[in-house]
Amino acid sequence: MQSAADERLEEIVSRVRHTVSVELARRLARDQIPIDRRFAELIGTDHGPTRSEVATRTCELLGLPKPTRDATVALVVELVLVAHGWYDNNHAPSDSTEVGHSIVSAAQHRLSAEDFQAALGDLELEDDVQLWSVAAGLVKQMGLRIS
Repeated sequence: MQSAADERLEEIVSRVRHTVSVELARRLARDQIPIDRRFAELIGTDHGPTRSEVATRTCELLGLPKPTRDATVALVVELVLVAHGWYDNNHAPSDSTEVGHSIVSAAQHRLSAEDFQAALGDLELEDDVQLWSVAAGLVKQMGLRIS
C-alpha cells in the first residue's frame, strides 16, 4: 500500500509529465500536430494531421461548426493537446465541470482575449462555460470516464 507522500509524488510526476508533453507538442506543432494514436483513430486521421484537419475533425466529432478563423483552429488544437493528458493521468480530475474548466483555462491562456472571443463566436458558443461542457465532452468522446 502506498503512503500519502508516495501518492502525492506520483500525482506531481503525472502533472509534470503532462505539462512537458503538451509543451513539446506545442513546440513541434508547426503545420502538423503530433497527436496520440488513440485520438487520431477517434477523429479518423493519421498520426500527424495538420492543424486545420485536427480542428475540423474535432469540431465534427463534437457537433460544432467548422472553424473559419485562425483563432478557432488555434483554440481547438489547444483543447486537443491539453485533453490528451487525460489518457495517461490517473490523477486527472474526473468531475466534468472541473475537467472542462481545467482544459479551457489551459487553452485560453494561449490566445488573446479578442481571439478567444472570436473563436467562441465562430464555434457558436456564448461563453467559456459552454466551452467547458464541450471540453468535458471531448474527454468523454476519448473514452474516459468523467462524471
